[in-house]
Amino acid sequence: MKRGLPAVVALVGLLTVGGLGNDGCVAEIPAGDPLADDPRVPTEGEVAEIPAGTPWMQAGPDEEFGTADDVVHADIVGDVDLVVRAGLPPIGPNIPLPAPLRGAIPLGVAAPFGQGSAIPFGLVASDGTPGPRGGRPIVPPWWEGIPALVLAFADLDGDGFVGVTHRDGDTRDGALEQLELYPVGRRYAIGRHGIAEGSLSISVGGPEGTGVALAAAVVAGPFENPNLACASCHAWPGAAAEALLLPLVEGGDVAPDGPLAMTRLPFLPDADVDYRDAPRGLVPAHPDARVAVQVEMAYLPDPNDPRVGEAFTLPLDGSAPSIDVARVHSGPAVRFGLVSDVDGRRFAPTPGRSVRPGLSFDGTPAPVEVLGHLELETAEILRVVPLDTLGNVARGAGTVRLEVSGEVEVVWPDTDGSFATETVEVESARGAYVAVRATAPRAEGTLAVFGDDGVSILSIGPTRAAGTLPSDVLLPPEAPDADAPPEEAD
Repeated sequence: MKRGLPAVVALVGLLTVGGLGNDGCVAEIPAGDPLADDPRVPTEGEVAEIPAGTPWMQAGPDEEFGTADDVVHADIVGDVDLVVRAGLPPIGPNIPLPAPLRGAIPLGVAAPFGQGSAIPFGLVASDGTPGPRGGRPIVPPWWEGIPALVLAFADLDGDGFVGVTHRDGDTRDGALEQLELYPVGRRYAIGRHGIAEGSLSISVGGPEGTGVALAAAVVAGPFENPNLACASCHAWPGAAAEALLLPLVEGGDVAPDGPLAMTRLPFLPDADVDYRDAPRGLVPAHPDARVAVQVEMAYLPDPNDPRVGEAFTLPLDGSAPSIDVARVHSGPAVRFGLVSDVDGRRFAPTPGRSVRPGLSFDGTPAPVEVLGHLELETAEILRVVPLDTLGNVARGAGTVRLEVSGEVEVVWPDTDGSFATETVEVESARGAYVAVRATAPRAEGTLAVFGDDGVSILSIGPTRAAGTLPSDVLLPPEAPDADAPPEEAD
């Protein structure tokens, strides 16, 4: 079985990329292998796959992480093998400081892939020299043409960290912080002349800007398929590229064969996959294509575990040298929708719930839940806010008309004497409060929100379907049920 991140299931494909802003640094970056001095798995002799700054973790005899037989080598911590930098600062003999330390945090605008204002980035391998810069850049023997996966994670609650943490002073909001483990941007970049460059479209942003951490992973190894040396010779799309690519996607050796090298990540990824399970027709690892596969986590970090603590927390102050930071604003408002305030201490994540960075009514940053469905038993106080095309709370203002149908009423405000309709003035991203109530047990109906440019429909009634997962990553594996009967052996 080949090893690699599930998001690099069909890693190769077409290995082409545009001109690089750091071509002038080719002669300045020496050769080297960031994994040369990494610890080895005693029983296998393979390089241990450890995200930067985290302890070496091994699954126990049950081969599952998050169970009692896990082995945590707290005295062996992953060094820096990869470094990502946002904003594409020049990379020469030294790796630049993270953006917060160099005083130049890049700004982006949330938009669908290939639109809006993306975050430019550069990724290099590092010799692991300790320090705030993340070491010195080196060019591994496997770097040329390697597809690297760059990920973005959003600080939804605005506490300055990505991931499950107690460093924000709150020990009871872990369920909300788990949502920060879902990538809000993914992009492949191809290694060329010692650097992999690209730009990352981000799907989540806030009206006052949202902190985003950039991280990366790469399967560090050679390609077994000899034809892959020609992949960079062909332009995509084109007949020559398709002729080369299609046989590989259908089951050939399309991924590198080697261990996973990583920056710091907010969780331990599942690195043990068989890339031959990739479905036919899957979009390959191409910098101009959307990433069409998922990232799975093997272990959900627990700050209460003294062996692990906050090792997987991604700080946004520049103190983690392998990652970098950007700030993303929501896009232009295109419609109005309904949100509810989120209490992180009582939040229970369930499939389909959409939590986004927003504002409290007093104007301070706070997460909100953007509502598409609501179970209404008695009465609820909601807010009408402007939204961008991706459902982020946006800056905007306007006159909004509410119309209800079914067993629902708008009871406040009441300017027209009718519980079926109401007109509301929204002055900013803080929104305007409205109160709705059910007129029958297990009420069913709709609440339509009309603005000048669009409409949003809130369905009201019992939840009949589980919905979908909120983003592009699978939930962590569930703990085994102690009362469940043991599975029979094959």
